[in-house]
Amino acid sequence: MMQVVLHHFPGAQVEYVFKCRTEGVDLAPHADEIRAGIADLCKMRFRDEELAYLRGLRFMKSDFVDFLALFHFNEKYIRVERSADAPGLDISIRGPWLHTIMFEIPVPGGGLGGLLSPHAAQTRPGGGAGTPQGENRPGAHAGNPA
Repeated sequence: MMQVVLHHFPGAQVEYVFKCRTEGVDLAPHADEIRAGIADLCKMRFRDEELAYLRGLRFMKSDFVDFLALFHFNEKYIRVERSADAPGLDISIRGPWLHTIMFEIPVPGGGLGGLLSPHAAQTRPGGGAGTPQGENRPGAHAGNPA
């Protein structure tokens, strides 16, 4: 999808909002740990061997792989704050779609548990290290101008 954004919607602006809908789960006590996980995520870069693999895929265009070689997550696009309305945490991602799209997987719902230490994951109701249910809602982009 990121390749499509690069080629067709490079200037689109979006906003994603994570909402934990699991009753009894308050992520607010883990805010600092989530921020630290995001900071670690922002240090990641594609390795040469990963880029070489992607170049070998016939559907990957060379300019996209070149872009990925430069890509990194940027903390300026993500906010983690205690919820003003109720106990909980507000996590929002806002900025250029091309530079925020990769946050969709490791942050809202899909991989938030990976940003928590195993201890924090075990303290959630229900035990295990599963991730809380969440939603990500793209804001303004080509299919949904908001």
